Amino acid sequence: MLLKDNIYFLSDRQLLTSIGSKVRYWRLEQNLTQEKLAEYANVSGSTIKKMETGNSISFDKVIRILRTLRKLDSLNEFIADEEISPATYFEAQSKLKTRKRASKSPKLI
Repeated sequence: MLLKDNIYFLSDRQLLTSIGSKVRYWRLEQNLTQEKLAEYANVSGSTIKKMETGNSISFDKVIRILRTLRKLDSLNEFIADEEISPATYFEAQSKLKTRKRASKSPKLI
């Protein structure tokens, strides 16, 4: 079974280790040392080591590292707009209340 098929059965530690391994793979694929990646991503060398060994780091550092490795596209699903069908859009628009305006000629009581 592939990782994507059973990702919900993995522990947090297993997920962090898998992500760290992928970052290490991308780093080596680009022929970068941990120190160079850290320098380019503006994080410490220990941050790269922590990530690659499956330890937790802050999300802003993950973003910096992925940006440096040109792998931000791996976060696309988090920021992509949800697509809705035209029928759903029309239904939502029809439920919006129309704005009420004052009449041009005031009614006298």
